[in-house]
Amino acid sequence: MKFPNWTLHRIQAASVVAGALVAAVVAHAGPSVYPTGTTIYDPARAWSGYTVFVLPQTGAVLIDMNGKTVRQWTSFEGSSGGPTRVFPGGYVMGALGSGRPHQESTAIALFDWKDTQLWTFDQARQHHDWQRDDFPAGYYSPEASPKVDGARTLILAHKNLINTAINDRQLEDDYLYEVDGAGKLVWEWLANQHVDEMGFTPAAREAIRKSAAFNAQRQSIDWLHINSATYVGPNR
Repeated sequence: MKFPNWTLHRIQAASVVAGALVAAVVAHAGPSVYPTGTTIYDPARAWSGYTVFVLPQTGAVLIDMNGKTVRQWTSFEGSSGGPTRVFPGGYVMGALGSGRPHQESTAIALFDWKDTQLWTFDQARQHHDWQRDDFPAGYYSPEASPKVDGARTLILAHKNLINTAINDRQLEDDYLYEVDGAGKLVWEWLANQHVDEMGFTPAAREAIRKSAAFNAQRQSIDWLHINSATYVGPNR
């Protein structure tokens, strides 16, 4: 079929534009296949050890440097943000139970390698972090020898309350507290009581008051959302 010159010019122009669009899409398209498992391991340049992590659906997993699963604990809860930590001697400590729709767990527990439960603190409302006073780094250190019992535990948690200096609606406040080996509360700290010390400008305070999102399921405002806490200094 013979086309007029003006038609051929339009077809050529359309082809150039289409080609450019395809090239742009290909250039910016993300990968569709992602590698899994250990992808790089150079024993001469990496200190050999183990890694423990927690997932919402499968609990805690302990892997070696080659990505091989050494141990798995399905009882630990991952949706609260973890963490699960392994102590010297094969003890493991982490969060149990889900406090959905809140992003929190219901308990903190310590187990031995045979899955015997050695210590539990219930009604924790824990989220994102906890620390032991004799294991403050949370990972192996030659100077840290955590005890199996009798240690204090710092727990990052939630508490629902109202403070109209922050917002008129109920807050899901960040709550730090410490319990001893017997589960007795020995210290506590609530974020809302220290809002004036946090350095927010008047504009920021007004934004928190007016714009903080109210979660209908939780019936509260997650106004601050702390993700970590630890012991600091020699007098901890």
